[in-house]
Amino acid sequence: MWQRHSCGVRAWLAIVPAVFAVFASIAVADDEAGPVEPQESGPVVKKVSRFKGDELFAPPSAEDARNRTIEAVAARGVKDPAILEQIGKLWTFGEDEPVARVLLDKVASTAALIDPKAAEFVAACRALGEPDKIPNPEFLNSAEADDFFALQLRLFYGRFLAEHRMYDEGLTVLEGLDPKRLVDPATCLFYSAVCQHQLLMKDEALLSLKLLTKNTESVPPTYSAVASLMQLELEGLNPKTLGHIARKMSDSERRLDLGRAGERVQKVQGEIIAELDEIIERLEQQGGGGGGG
Repeated sequence: MWQRHSCGVRAWLAIVPAVFAVFASIAVADDEAGPVEPQESGPVVKKVSRFKGDELFAPPSAEDARNRTIEAVAARGVKDPAILEQIGKLWTFGEDEPVARVLLDKVASTAALIDPKAAEFVAACRALGEPDKIPNPEFLNSAEADDFFALQLRLFYGRFLAEHRMYDEGLTVLEGLDPKRLVDPATCLFYSAVCQHQLLMKDEALLSLKLLTKNTESVPPTYSAVASLMQLELEGLNPKTLGHIARKMSDSERRLDLGRAGERVQKVQGEIIAELDEIIERLEQQGGGGGGG
């Protein structure tokens, strides 16, 4: 199918406005005809299966997070007075208790104080703008599976990947985490939903959003607001409509912007062209099969 077309995906992206204008009536007709049965299409990543939908998630109190962090520092055998003093200052609170997102950042800063590799990793994740290089998480793979710092830094890394549009990698990291063991479960669920939303994983994203908005305590207002918007969009998203195709085009362009042109990108590009062909054929059928010219 791909070889039949002389233009690449960027050419298709360029003609999207014209396609939308010509076939706007079909998009309206599709919407009025009711929902289309879900079909498997688009990027394929590991599906969420670890949740049953009735779990409850709550962040630890600031004091509990501090105690767990101090215990993890002691388990690492850190005895340098200067480092311990910095950690003590880092975990000194004022009158207002830090929210979960701040606690996650404090854990990451603590890890950076006691481990040079963690320091380099955390600094790379915090770099402003587009990263010159992706933070290297290899040192986390050698840590014990239940290591407190490793778990929180994986969340820290998953958030970084999602914020930098690396949704496949971000979802792979985030799906391996149990929110119950994190200092910021809301961030785990929110960014999982962001990745799933962008990858057109409708059912998985809706489950993550439900767990975030219904089953999680202390969710930041910004997360709740964005979650509501994502949920509304996903509930109205049907395959093989112009809106769905536009989302695929956007995802394909994102991958190309990231320098990726592998099999997955080619698969999505092929689906885009096939679905546009189907819409064109449907229009021709509705118009009586042509008629001269």
